[in-house]
Amino acid sequence: MTKVIGDANKLIHLESSLSTMMTSVQQALNSEKLEMPLKNSEAFEEKASRSISITHAEIKKKKEIMMELQSKKTELESSLKAHDEELSKIKVIAFSI
Repeated sequence: MTKVIGDANKLIHLESSLSTMMTSVQQALNSEKLEMPLKNSEAFEEKASRSISITHAEIKKKKEIMMELQSKKTELESSLKAHDEELSKIKVIAFSI
């Protein structure tokens, strides 16, 4: 009878250990399942980061172009104004002749 009680205690201990081991195995399987989405997420993040960097570079380049165009516009407007003034002077001289 003592042997049966001892065997029963071993069985109970084995069942509780088995439950813990099964939980560990299940956690390992779950972590393997999560590993692929994590790798995909990291790849997506890297791709998005590169895309953002490219976009920032393009925006910076466009801003530089806009500043250059604004500078040229101001220069042309100033030149046009000077030519208009010169043309007005020539018209005054032409009409007085």
